[in-house]
Amino acid sequence: MKILKIQIKFFILLFIFLISTLGVKANIYNKKFDLSLESGANPYGSLTSLNNEFYGMTSFGGLYDYGVILKWNPTTNVYNKKFDFQNNTGIEPYGSMVLKNLKFYGMTSRGGLNNCGTIFEWDPSSNVFTKKFDFNNNFGTYPRGFLILFQEKFYGMTYRGGLNNKGTIFEWDPSSNIFTKKFDFDGIENGNYPYGSLTIFNNKFYGMTSEGGKYDQGVLFEWDPVLNTFNKKIDFNYLWNGSYPYGTLSVNGSKLYGITTGGGSNNWGVIFEWDPLNDIYTKKINLDTGGGNYFNGKMSLFDGKFYGMMYQGGINHKGTIFEWNQNSPPVAQSLSVTGSSYVGSTLVGNYTYFDEDGDIEGESIYKWYRDDVGIDNSSSKTYITKIEDIGKLIKFEVTPVAITGEKIGNPFNVIFPEVIKKAYKLFPAEFTWR
Repeated sequence: MKILKIQIKFFILLFIFLISTLGVKANIYNKKFDLSLESGANPYGSLTSLNNEFYGMTSFGGLYDYGVILKWNPTTNVYNKKFDFQNNTGIEPYGSMVLKNLKFYGMTSRGGLNNCGTIFEWDPSSNVFTKKFDFNNNFGTYPRGFLILFQEKFYGMTYRGGLNNKGTIFEWDPSSNIFTKKFDFDGIENGNYPYGSLTIFNNKFYGMTSEGGKYDQGVLFEWDPVLNTFNKKIDFNYLWNGSYPYGTLSVNGSKLYGITTGGGSNNWGVIFEWDPLNDIYTKKINLDTGGGNYFNGKMSLFDGKFYGMMYQGGINHKGTIFEWNQNSPPVAQSLSVTGSSYVGSTLVGNYTYFDEDGDIEGESIYKWYRDDVGIDNSSSKTYITKIEDIGKLIKFEVTPVAITGEKIGNPFNVIFPEVIKKAYKLFPAEFTWR
């Protein structure tokens, strides 16, 4: 870490990007803010929202180069450093802060009485910082994640320490300041060295370890805080589902989302989806170093999109802030145009609506074209050919629209296979040919 700190220069580019799935996956990058050593550097954790502003921490930089607490407004793009960590408060926070009763709670990975990390409370309104607990070898050491609130108590994990020195799961009561170790990781059977944090879903906790398990590349697990029972659910492997997860699972609806630091087609990690009810894993995105990598935090859901921070990657390889839209837009499939090629006939545009996320079709948009030129007043699925269409090719276009989720998809079109012809003039029925 000291070598890394020496290498950090004046500015660390942070980027915000959108990963959207408009038929094909695409990354769009927009730089939002330049961090410096003075303002805080190398964020490991995630952003937490309060009153339409984001709060977070950096692991280095600030007055003592041990990290800072920061505030960032996504609307005005205004950044403020709020607190500088130092040895007695705890240093180098790797996780994120959690909000309870308008106060933030968090952990540092080192520093404090035993140099094993601390639990702290910070009041954003008064900017008052209070150390609450010092970690030690018995209870666990070097926590990398953040606390999670469940039934008025906080739960978390440590990276090291405990019975096997492979990390622990713990419970901390902020009202009584009582700390209880709940579980010791052992390595092979249930993983070891958890970097991230626990996630609550249906009154059970889910988490990941960075190593251990069948392939020694980490596991995804379930832990019941009431029964204190542990169940391994997934063994990570870089060949098919990513490897070495250093972050925390996020919940959206009935599914969990996470990021690995290795594996995937580029070996820079993947964004994945896991359905705990049906035990179904789906890889969603293959990450690359340009968009950021080495994820240690938890993605935050805001306005239907996920946000987070990468520790490395980007143009200067110093980390990124990112935005990811996990919902896929609707598509139109099996397009065709049926009808006669003569003037006055009715052409009908046909298609099959499909949405990967199950979003129901809304008022999709229709348009007809004559030799690629839009036809006025042609906004329905049917079109009656006119005299000016003679000798022209007619094209039907549909832009699928969903009621919910990612609502508007890309336009899809199909060309009627015949040019429009002049209609034959029919003889009257009473006419007799002689």
